[in-house]
Amino acid sequence: MKKPVIRKLPLIPLSIISGVLLLSLVISWMLLSQHAINTTRNLVNLNMLHIASEIRQNDQTLYTLRLESDAQSIAKAHAFAFMIQQNPAIIHDEQKLEEIRKLLDVDELHVSDKNGILVGSTIHSYIGYKYASDPQSKPFLLAIYYKDFKLAQKPMPKGIEKGEMFQYTGVARLDEPGIVQIGYKPERLYRALAAADIGKVANGYRIRQTGTIIVTDLDGKVLSSTDGGNIGKNVTAFGFSDKAFRGYEGSFFENIGGKKSLFIYRIYDDYMVIGSLGIDEIYQRRNQSMLVQIISSIFVFVLMAFFLSRNDKSGTGNTAI
Repeated sequence: MKKPVIRKLPLIPLSIISGVLLLSLVISWMLLSQHAINTTRNLVNLNMLHIASEIRQNDQTLYTLRLESDAQSIAKAHAFAFMIQQNPAIIHDEQKLEEIRKLLDVDELHVSDKNGILVGSTIHSYIGYKYASDPQSKPFLLAIYYKDFKLAQKPMPKGIEKGEMFQYTGVARLDEPGIVQIGYKPERLYRALAAADIGKVANGYRIRQTGTIIVTDLDGKVLSSTDGGNIGKNVTAFGFSDKAFRGYEGSFFENIGGKKSLFIYRIYDDYMVIGSLGIDEIYQRRNQSMLVQIISSIFVFVLMAFFLSRNDKSGTGNTAI
C-alpha cells in the first residue's frame, strides 16, 4: 500500500529568515527612534534660537531708539537752558514759555530754583512743586550741584499726576543753580514698545503641528507662550516641577496636560526659552516607516516560505511502503 509523504515546510531555513527579519526590524526601530529624537532636538533648538534672535533684535531696536530719543531730548533741554541764560525773565512769562515749548516740540517745560522748587512751568498748577517730594523727580536735584549734569529718564509715571506715563529730561541751569527740565510723551517709543512686546513673540508660534514655545525671565515668570496662557505666573503653572529647569540648558520628557512631550530649554541673555514637541508627533514618521517595513518583512517571509516549499516538493518524490 502506498502512502503519500506528509510534506512540511523547512523549519530551519524559515527560522533563520524570520530571525534575520525580526533582527532587522529591531535595529530599524532603534535607529529610527534615535534619528527621530535627534531630528526633534535640532528642530526645537532652531526654533528656540529663532525666538531668542527675535527678542534680541527687538531689544536692540528699542535700545537704539532710546539712545536717539535721549540724545534729542538732552539737546532740547540744553537749548532751553541757553535761552534762560540769555533771558532769565522768560521763566515767569507763561506765554513765552508756551512759544518755546512749541518750538522745541515737547509737552512740558519746567525750571526750578537752587532749592529744587519749581518756579517756572508751562503748567501753572505745577509751580511750587518740590523735586525732593517724589522718587521720580528726586534724581534731578543733582543738577543744582553739577553744571555738567544731564539725565534722560526712562518713561515712568509722573511725580505729580500719578498714573500718566511720561519721560523727563533735565540739565543744569546755566544762569544760576537750578534745574531745567523738559517733559514729553514718548509716543514713538510707545509704538516701538508695542511692536516689540515680548508677550507677542511666542503667541501663536508652533513647532510643526503641536510643538510649543514658552519664554520666561530668569526667575521663571512667564512672559510669552504659544497659547497665551499663564502670562505673569511662574512656569510651574503649566505643570512643571520646581526642579525641572536646572542649569544653563537641558532637556527632559514630561507629561503636561495629559500629553507626553520632549521639552528643551536654554537661557539666552536675560530670558529662558522652552521648546517642546509631543511624543506622538516625534515618532510619527518612525511609526510610518516601521509599518512599511513590517508589511514588507511579512511579504518577504511568505514569499520565501512559498519558494522553499516549491523547491522541497520538486526535489522529493512519493515513497511506497
